[in-house]
Amino acid sequence: MPEGAARHPNAPLAQLAPRRIVSSLPRTGGKWLKAASSPSLAPQLLLEAGASPNVRDARGDAPLSLAAAHGHAAAVGALLQAGAETDPVSMGELGMITPLGAAACGDSSEHASCVSLLLAAGAVLNPPSELGLAPPLWCAASAGAARCVAVLLAHGAHVEAGHMGRTPLMAAAAAGCPGSVWLLLEAGAALEAAGSDGGQGWAGAAFMW
Repeated sequence: MPEGAARHPNAPLAQLAPRRIVSSLPRTGGKWLKAASSPSLAPQLLLEAGASPNVRDARGDAPLSLAAAHGHAAAVGALLQAGAETDPVSMGELGMITPLGAAACGDSSEHASCVSLLLAAGAVLNPPSELGLAPPLWCAASAGAARCVAVLLAHGAHVEAGHMGRTPLMAAAAAGCPGSVWLLLEAGAALEAAGSDGGQGWAGAAFMW
Protein backbone atom coordinates (compact mmCIF):
# COMPACT_ATOMS: atom_id res chain seq x y z
CA MET A 1 0.00 0.00 0.00
CA PRO A 2 1.43 3.46 -0.93
CA GLU A 3 2.82 5.62 1.85
CA GLY A 4 0.32 8.03 3.31
CA ALA A 5 -2.76 6.00 2.40
CA ALA A 6 -5.19 4.68 4.97
CA ARG A 7 -7.04 1.49 4.13
CA HIS A 8 -10.75 1.36 4.92
CA PRO A 9 -13.50 0.35 2.48
CA ASN A 10 -15.67 3.39 3.25
CA ALA A 11 -13.00 6.00 3.90
CA PRO A 12 -13.07 9.21 1.82
CA LEU A 13 -10.88 9.15 -1.24
CA ALA A 14 -8.99 12.13 0.16
CA GLN A 15 -7.68 9.83 2.89
CA LEU A 16 -6.99 6.93 0.57
CA ALA A 17 -5.26 8.41 -2.43
CA PRO A 18 -1.44 8.23 -2.63
CA ARG A 19 0.08 11.57 -1.65
CA ARG A 20 2.26 11.84 -4.74
CA ILE A 21 -0.86 11.79 -6.96
CA VAL A 22 -3.31 14.00 -5.12
CA SER A 23 -1.24 16.41 -3.05
CA SER A 24 -2.00 19.30 -5.42
CA LEU A 25 -5.77 18.74 -5.65
CA PRO A 26 -8.35 20.80 -3.75
CA ARG A 27 -9.48 18.77 -0.76
CA THR A 28 -13.19 18.76 -1.61
CA GLY A 29 -15.11 15.48 -1.47
CA GLY A 30 -16.75 15.72 -4.89
CA LYS A 31 -13.46 16.52 -6.59
CA TRP A 32 -11.84 13.46 -5.10
CA LEU A 33 -14.58 11.34 -6.64
CA LYS A 34 -14.02 12.99 -10.00
CA ALA A 35 -10.32 12.28 -9.60
CA ALA A 36 -11.16 8.60 -9.27
CA SER A 37 -12.81 8.72 -12.71
CA SER A 38 -9.99 10.64 -14.39
CA PRO A 39 -7.58 8.59 -16.51
CA SER A 40 -4.79 11.07 -15.88
CA LEU A 41 -4.92 10.40 -12.12
CA ALA A 42 -4.63 6.61 -12.41
CA PRO A 43 -7.84 5.46 -10.69
CA GLN A 44 -6.43 1.99 -10.29
CA LEU A 45 -3.90 3.40 -7.80
CA LEU A 46 -6.69 4.95 -5.76
CA LEU A 47 -8.53 1.64 -5.78
CA GLU A 48 -5.42 -0.30 -4.88
CA ALA A 49 -4.95 2.08 -1.96
CA GLY A 50 -8.32 0.94 -0.60
CA ALA A 51 -10.82 3.44 -2.03
CA SER A 52 -14.37 2.13 -2.33
CA PRO A 53 -15.50 1.98 -5.99
CA ASN A 54 -19.08 2.64 -4.86
CA VAL A 55 -18.63 5.84 -2.83
CA ARG A 56 -20.91 8.73 -3.90
CA ASP A 57 -20.30 12.46 -4.12
CA ALA A 58 -22.63 15.18 -2.79
CA ARG A 59 -24.80 14.98 -5.92
CA GLY A 60 -25.18 11.23 -5.60
CA ASP A 61 -22.89 10.39 -8.53
CA ALA A 62 -20.76 7.25 -8.32
CA PRO A 63 -17.26 7.12 -9.86
CA LEU A 64 -18.50 4.62 -12.47
CA SER A 65 -21.16 7.08 -13.63
CA LEU A 66 -18.61 9.88 -13.97
CA ALA A 67 -16.09 7.70 -15.78
CA ALA A 68 -18.73 6.41 -18.19
CA ALA A 69 -20.12 9.87 -18.92
CA HIS A 70 -16.65 11.14 -19.85
CA GLY A 71 -15.80 8.10 -21.96
CA HIS A 72 -12.89 7.00 -19.77
CA ALA A 73 -12.79 3.32 -20.73
CA ALA A 74 -9.68 2.56 -18.68
CA ALA A 75 -11.32 3.98 -15.55
CA VAL A 76 -14.55 2.11 -16.24
CA GLY A 77 -12.60 -1.13 -16.57
CA ALA A 78 -10.65 -0.51 -13.37
CA LEU A 79 -13.77 0.33 -11.39
CA LEU A 80 -15.66 -2.71 -12.64
CA GLN A 81 -12.72 -4.96 -11.86
CA ALA A 82 -12.64 -3.50 -8.34
CA GLY A 83 -16.27 -4.45 -7.78
CA ALA A 84 -18.19 -1.30 -8.68
CA GLU A 85 -21.95 -1.73 -8.88
CA THR A 86 -22.95 -1.78 -12.54
CA ASP A 87 -26.19 0.21 -12.27
CA PRO A 88 -26.01 3.05 -9.71
CA VAL A 89 -28.66 5.64 -10.56
CA SER A 90 -27.85 9.33 -10.99
CA MET A 91 -30.03 12.32 -11.82
CA GLY A 92 -29.25 14.39 -14.89
CA GLU A 93 -30.79 16.33 -17.74
CA LEU A 94 -32.30 13.11 -19.10
CA GLY A 95 -33.80 12.15 -15.75
CA MET A 96 -32.70 9.08 -13.83
CA ILE A 97 -29.81 7.45 -15.64
CA THR A 98 -27.38 4.56 -15.10
CA PRO A 99 -23.70 4.47 -16.12
CA LEU A 100 -24.69 2.58 -19.29
CA GLY A 101 -27.03 5.40 -20.26
CA ALA A 102 -24.39 7.99 -19.40
CA ALA A 103 -21.80 6.25 -21.56
CA ALA A 104 -24.29 5.94 -24.41
CA CYS A 105 -24.64 9.73 -24.58
CA GLY A 106 -21.18 10.08 -26.15
CA ASP A 107 -20.39 9.29 -29.78
CA SER A 108 -16.66 8.67 -29.44
CA SER A 109 -15.04 5.27 -29.81
CA GLU A 110 -14.10 5.49 -26.12
CA HIS A 111 -17.76 5.92 -25.15
CA ALA A 112 -18.65 2.91 -27.29
CA SER A 113 -15.91 0.97 -25.48
CA CYS A 114 -17.43 1.99 -22.15
CA VAL A 115 -20.81 0.72 -23.34
CA SER A 116 -19.27 -2.62 -24.32
CA LEU A 117 -17.45 -2.94 -20.98
CA LEU A 118 -20.59 -2.21 -18.99
CA LEU A 119 -22.67 -4.67 -21.02
CA ALA A 120 -20.03 -7.36 -20.55
CA ALA A 121 -20.18 -6.72 -16.80
CA GLY A 122 -23.94 -7.27 -16.74
CA ALA A 123 -25.31 -3.72 -16.79
CA VAL A 124 -29.07 -3.55 -17.36
CA LEU A 125 -29.72 -3.00 -21.06
CA ASN A 126 -33.52 -2.72 -20.97
CA PRO A 127 -34.67 -1.33 -17.60
CA PRO A 128 -38.36 -1.92 -16.80
CA SER A 129 -40.38 1.15 -17.76
CA GLU A 130 -41.98 1.34 -14.31
CA LEU A 131 -38.60 2.25 -12.81
CA GLY A 132 -38.60 5.53 -14.72
CA LEU A 133 -34.98 5.15 -15.86
CA ALA A 134 -33.84 6.60 -19.17
CA PRO A 135 -33.30 3.56 -21.47
CA PRO A 136 -29.68 3.47 -22.68
CA LEU A 137 -30.76 3.19 -26.35
CA TRP A 138 -32.97 6.23 -25.95
CA CYS A 139 -30.05 8.10 -24.35
CA ALA A 140 -27.80 7.28 -27.30
CA ALA A 141 -30.49 8.25 -29.81
CA SER A 142 -31.17 11.55 -28.02
CA ALA A 143 -27.47 12.40 -28.09
CA GLY A 144 -27.01 11.47 -31.75
CA ALA A 145 -24.48 8.85 -30.67
CA ALA A 146 -24.71 6.46 -33.61
CA ARG A 147 -21.74 4.34 -32.48
CA CYS A 148 -23.45 3.56 -29.20
CA VAL A 149 -26.82 3.06 -30.89
CA ALA A 150 -25.19 0.36 -33.02
CA VAL A 151 -23.58 -1.38 -30.03
CA LEU A 152 -26.78 -1.33 -27.98
CA LEU A 153 -28.92 -2.62 -30.83
CA ALA A 154 -26.43 -5.42 -31.47
CA HIS A 155 -26.89 -6.52 -27.85
CA GLY A 156 -30.68 -6.54 -28.05
CA ALA A 157 -31.82 -3.11 -26.90
CA HIS A 158 -35.58 -2.65 -27.23
CA VAL A 159 -36.03 -0.43 -30.26
CA GLU A 160 -39.29 1.16 -29.04
CA ALA A 161 -38.24 1.80 -25.43
CA GLY A 162 -39.20 5.45 -25.07
CA HIS A 163 -38.70 8.15 -22.45
CA MET A 164 -39.94 11.70 -21.92
CA GLY A 165 -42.70 11.21 -24.47
CA ARG A 166 -40.44 10.13 -27.34
CA THR A 167 -39.40 6.85 -28.90
CA PRO A 168 -35.71 6.34 -29.76
CA LEU A 169 -36.55 7.05 -33.42
CA MET A 170 -38.18 10.34 -32.54
CA ALA A 171 -35.25 11.23 -30.31
CA ALA A 172 -32.71 10.43 -33.03
CA ALA A 173 -34.64 12.50 -35.57
CA ALA A 174 -34.85 15.43 -33.17
CA ALA A 175 -31.10 15.15 -32.59
CA GLY A 176 -30.51 15.43 -36.35
CA CYS A 177 -28.59 12.17 -36.59
CA PRO A 178 -29.28 10.30 -39.87
CA GLY A 179 -26.94 7.48 -38.83
CA SER A 180 -28.97 6.72 -35.70
CA VAL A 181 -32.26 7.05 -37.60
CA TRP A 182 -31.07 4.56 -40.22
CA LEU A 183 -29.85 2.08 -37.61
CA LEU A 184 -33.16 2.25 -35.75
CA LEU A 185 -35.20 1.80 -38.91
CA GLU A 186 -33.06 -1.18 -39.91
CA ALA A 187 -33.70 -2.64 -36.47
CA GLY A 188 -37.47 -2.40 -36.99
CA ALA A 189 -38.39 0.92 -35.39
CA ALA A 190 -41.99 1.73 -36.31
CA LEU A 191 -42.49 4.88 -38.33
CA GLU A 192 -46.05 5.14 -37.10
CA ALA A 193 -45.13 4.80 -33.42
CA ALA A 194 -46.43 7.74 -31.40
CA GLY A 195 -44.93 9.31 -28.33
CA SER A 196 -46.95 10.20 -25.26
CA ASP A 197 -47.49 13.67 -26.71
CA GLY A 198 -49.09 12.18 -29.83
CA GLY A 199 -46.17 13.05 -32.09
CA GLN A 200 -45.28 10.60 -34.85
CA GLY A 201 -41.81 9.11 -35.18
CA TRP A 202 -41.80 9.54 -38.95
CA ALA A 203 -42.72 13.21 -38.70
CA GLY A 204 -39.45 14.18 -37.05
CA ALA A 205 -37.45 12.05 -39.46
CA ALA A 206 -39.19 13.49 -42.52
CA PHE A 207 -38.69 17.05 -41.27
CA MET A 208 -34.97 16.40 -40.76
CA TRP A 209 -34.58 15.64 -44.45
